Amino acid sequence: IARHRGLVALFVTWLSVAIVCSLALFAVEGGVSPNVNNIFDALWWGVVTLTSVGYGDVFPITPEGRLVGVVLMVLGVPRF
Repeated sequence: IARHRGLVALFVTWLSVAIVCSLALFAVEGGVSPNVNNIFDALWWGVVTLTSVGYGDVFPITPEGRLVGVVLMVLGVPRF
């Protein structure tokens, strides 16, 4: 693991961004959006958005939720 610190740091950062943005999405969309019924829906959205798969089954509908989506998309673009 010591030889792959950069890869571990990248994965931890990626996971942290996905979790923080998913929690933010759940905070603003939970109870509002029919697509976000629990925290796992928000986590699913975060991973799908961050990996650029974009299934479209879970998506934000509020302006705040869309802002969270923009933040996740911008932070998800690797800059190395």
